[in-house]
Amino acid sequence: MGNKVVLRNSGGRILDVEMRSDGSLEIHGQDFGSEVEAIFGRDEYEWYKTIPVENLLRLRRALGMPDDGDLLSYLRDHCTADEGNRFEDVVRENSLVTTFWSSG
Repeated sequence: MGNKVVLRNSGGRILDVEMRSDGSLEIHGQDFGSEVEAIFGRDEYEWYKTIPVENLLRLRRALGMPDDGDLLSYLRDHCTADEGNRFEDVVRENSLVTTFWSSG
């Protein structure tokens, strides 16, 4: 099934996750349109966040999945489309991200 899952691709917003070779989970977002332009002065904003390996067990538990469950399959089955917001909320509420980069 690959190491990448698109959680959302609609309404001027793309959100995907990728399991990196070091075992960390990279979250990538890209937003487009007039709302982005009103905030950033241009019509595109892109960002990356990384959840390190040592935080993935906490992520699994916060999502309510088994400790040894396949994370990408779970995200594909339970966190796509509007449920992508739930994934982002869980990540933020549990302080799981250690690195952040943005174009803005």
